Amino acid sequence: MTPPARTLKRIGHKGADLIAPGNTIESFDAALAAGVDMVEFDVLPEDRDGSGRLVLAHDYGVVDRGHALTL
Repeated sequence: MTPPARTLKRIGHKGADLIAPGNTIESFDAALAAGVDMVEFDVLPEDRDGSGRLVLAHDYGVVDRGHALTL
């Protein structure tokens, strides 16, 4: 039995972080326009103790500046 062929998937990390700031709607739109198959985004709890809302952010610097989108 032959295993199924694997196809290459293009994944936009944080959307298209080199085109628009990562983890933003603009970055997700840019990734889709560039032809990605899926978008991978970063999620953190808003508060460092693990409480609060979930936000789209790679690190707490974005959260501290108030630039993170909420889920």
